[in-house]
This record gives sequence, structure tokens and C-alpha cells, in this order.
Amino acid sequence: MIPINPPPATAPGYGATVFFIEEAALRPFIGHYIYLWLTHRRRSFWFYPTGVDSRYLYGYVRRKGVWVSVRVRMDRIDNFH
Repeated sequence: MIPINPPPATAPGYGATVFFIEEAALRPFIGHYIYLWLTHRRRSFWFYPTGVDSRYLYGYVRRKGVWVSVRVRMDRIDNFH
């Protein structure tokens, strides 16, 4: 299910440090925008998750106005909001 609308215009502030991201923590957010920070906060972006398993978070990111299907390794996620 590709999102219809663009993600929010502003990014949330970085929250408390999370030491381990597991699929159970992300499952309630499937079908809702979340903001991801990848390891060491080198990269952050809005993400629209469509699925999760023990290794990957699946979903869409918006690049140049177009939704692109991607997967993110769970061990690369530093935090989310």
C-alpha cells in the first residue's frame, strides 16, 4: 500500500537513545508515517512502513516527489519517532 500523501514537512526532535530495535516495537506503526534515524544519526528521513520481520523494515521513502519502495536493516536503525 503506497502512501497517498507526502510525509510531514518537519522532522521531530531526536528522542531518547534506543539500544535495540525489535519488530514488535515497530509493528504498531505499519501504515503510519514514522521518522527514522539510522545508526550514528548519519541519515534520517520520513518512512512509511508496510511490513517488518526480524531482519528488515519494509516500506516507502519519498525521493524527489516520488514514493520509492525500500527495506531497511533493523540493525541499522538507531531510533524512530
